[in-house]
Amino acid sequence: MKKFVFALIVIIVLIFSVSAFLLLYNNYVIKNAVSIAENYFNNKEYERSLDQIEFVLLRQPKNIPANELYRKILAKINEERDLLDAKLALEKQEDRAWKDTVLKRIADLERKMNKQPVERITNNNYYKSDIPVVKNDTPSIDKTEENNKLKKIDGFINDGKDAFFKKEYAKAKISFLKALNIDKNHPEALVYLGGSMFYENPKDQSIMKESNELIVRGLNIDGEIWIGHKFLAQIYEGYEKNNDAINEYSLALELKPDDEETNILLAKLRLKLDDTDKAEEG
Repeated sequence: MKKFVFALIVIIVLIFSVSAFLLLYNNYVIKNAVSIAENYFNNKEYERSLDQIEFVLLRQPKNIPANELYRKILAKINEERDLLDAKLALEKQEDRAWKDTVLKRIADLERKMNKQPVERITNNNYYKSDIPVVKNDTPSIDKTEENNKLKKIDGFINDGKDAFFKKEYAKAKISFLKALNIDKNHPEALVYLGGSMFYENPKDQSIMKESNELIVRGLNIDGEIWIGHKFLAQIYEGYEKNNDAINEYSLALELKPDDEETNILLAKLRLKLDDTDKAEEG
């Protein structure tokens, strides 16, 4: 009996020792991946940085350094795309006064990128985007190259949607961000990125603001993305802006009337409001 108890204790100790070792090793691997991602980010190799962040977030979705770096990459991509748009526009424009204006914009952007820390995208107005949509104004390029770019974007979008509907939101965010690295104004990528962020952290007020901003930007480009209206409705419910939520649910159902979940969410919200009204009358 004593031998059995002793053997059992040894086995338990071994199990705990192995578990502790695996935990420490996993933390080391995660920390190392974040460090590599930061190095890629500092060298402006954003897609490689995203690959490392994806590795981390699939294992630790709440990893704070990885999420912070993920937002820095998103902000940096937007800055560099703005800078590229300005330079391309400058090459095509002949008016000297207009050139001076664009040159100033380029100088401001470069100063921001080189000397100021990247900040999170915020907006005091939760329900309306004041970020202008920058239209792509690129010169004509080889059709094969353009087709390859579109295929690459479609691949990222499809991968992101597949992960989103499997509730793998960390993986979905990375795929949509990779699409935005190619086309920062891709409406579906903006909408689904915002939706993925919100679904991953539905109670986080700062995430709700950021998600709202991305979704509205996408819908400003293409208002026919039905699920974007559904996302907004759910965010507005979180803010208890119930009339706005009903309007957005209704818009979603106009575009996709057979979506069962949206019909249920709208019915529940209306029932909730009816009960509230009756309670107030009573």
